[in-house]
Amino acid sequence: MSKIQFKNILQRYIEGTCTEQERLMVEQWYELLDEDYRQLFPDLALAQWEDELWNKIQEQTETQLPIQRRWYQQKVVWRVAASILLFVSIVVWYSSKEEVSFVSTAFYAQEAGLEKQRNTSTKDVKVVLSDGSEVTLSPNSTLEYPKKWGTDKREVFLTGNAFFKVARNVEKPFLVYSKGIVTKVLGTSFWVRSNTASNQVEIAVMTGKVAVFKQDAKADYISETTKSGVILTPNQQVNYFPENQVFVTGIVKEPLLIRPDGIHKEIPAVLPSFHYDEDAVAAVLSDLEKAYGIEIIVENDQLSDCPITADLSDSNLYTKLDIICATLKASYEVRGTKILISGRGCQ
Repeated sequence: MSKIQFKNILQRYIEGTCTEQERLMVEQWYELLDEDYRQLFPDLALAQWEDELWNKIQEQTETQLPIQRRWYQQKVVWRVAASILLFVSIVVWYSSKEEVSFVSTAFYAQEAGLEKQRNTSTKDVKVVLSDGSEVTLSPNSTLEYPKKWGTDKREVFLTGNAFFKVARNVEKPFLVYSKGIVTKVLGTSFWVRSNTASNQVEIAVMTGKVAVFKQDAKADYISETTKSGVILTPNQQVNYFPENQVFVTGIVKEPLLIRPDGIHKEIPAVLPSFHYDEDAVAAVLSDLEKAYGIEIIVENDQLSDCPITADLSDSNLYTKLDIICATLKASYEVRGTKILISGRGCQ
C-alpha cells in the first residue's frame, strides 16, 4: 500500500465517506499507536496523526518475525484500549497500480472441461478426488476440478464453503481458487469460506501449513514467486477483504489440539497430560503453546514462577486459560495470532 492510498483512506474516514471495511482498518491502525503518544496529544485531529500512523503500519507490514515454537516471556507495553477484536498481526497488502487480472472459474471450466460437483441439498456432501483428497462441500456450494491432474499441480475451483483434507504430495501442490484468492498446500486440512454479499473470503487451518495469495495471472504459485501473501499454521485463519485488498490474520474461533502426525517435526510426538500439581506457569503455558501451536506472551515476568494446581485435560483452550487466569487473578486477550496474559503476579 502506498502512502497516497493510505492518506486517501484516512481522508475518507475523516469525511465520513469511507466504507465499513475502511473504517475498521483505520481504527485498527489507530490502535497501533502507543497510548502514551495519544495521551500526550489528546486534542490532535486524526489527520495530524498521519506520519506516526504510517510509520506504525510500515513496521507491522515490513517486519517479518521468525516463528517461535517455544514459550517465552516478553516485556511489552500493551496498553491499548480493548475492543471486541484486537489485531496484532495485521497484514495489510495493496496491489500495484497495474490492472490485476485472473481467470474466472466459469471461463476455466468451459475451456478445460472441468468436472463439477454442486451440493443442492441441505446437508454437507463429501467429494473424494482421484488423489485421495477429501472435500466436504457445504450446501449451495460448487466444486470444479479437472478429470486428470496436471504434471506439477492439483487445481480445484470453489464457489461457496468447503472443508478440505488434502492428500500429501510434495511434488504436486494443491491449489484452491475461490473469489480471486489462491490457497496453496502440500497436504493439510483447512476451511475455505466465502461471503456472497461482501465477497469476503476466510481460510482457517486445522492441520499443516497453508499459503494464501491474491490471484494474479502473472504470479507463479508453484515456484512461490508471488509478490505478497500470508502463511498460516494450525489454529490460524485469515480474512481477505476484496474491496480494499486487505488480509487480516487471527486465531480460529475454536482452537483444536494439534495431533502428532509423524510428518511435521514442529509438532510434539506426545501431547501433554494437562495435569498440574504446583507446576510453574511457564511450564503450563509452554504445554499450551506446543499443543495448540499458538504463541502466548506474558506481560509480567513475575507471573512465570507462580504455581498452578489444576486438571485441564477435559477443557478447550479458552477454558484452560480461564482457569489459569482465575487462579492467578490475571486476564488474557486474543491479539491477532497471539494471546496476551496480563496480571500482577502471585504474592
